[in-house]
Amino acid sequence: MDQERTIFDTDRHTQQASEAFILRLGRLLHQHGAPADRLESDLDSTARALGLAAQFLSTPTGLQLAFGGLDEQRVHLLRMELGDASLGKLCEVHEIARAVETGEVEPDAGLAA
Repeated sequence: MDQERTIFDTDRHTQQASEAFILRLGRLLHQHGAPADRLESDLDSTARALGLAAQFLSTPTGLQLAFGGLDEQRVHLLRMELGDASLGKLCEVHEIARAVETGEVEPDAGLAA
């Protein structure tokens, strides 16, 4: 992971909560029709803001999310159903993601939104 300064201190926010938020974010972005390049980019920027080392791959029917360094990586494979694109829902999801990225909302609260 880059040595960038992250918004969240890992002592204050658990890695598990941050990963759970990224998993939910990915599922919602995919479900509401985000294009693959945008979905991967959004997940990457949110993961960086949360201090996570992560990699993402989106396909029309699946989403792969990997957390951690290569020697200890945890991979999640989510089978996704094709859904209807909803720009309104995508905007709502993006607002929540930006609030988490900027520190206005903690990952746990973002999960509940």
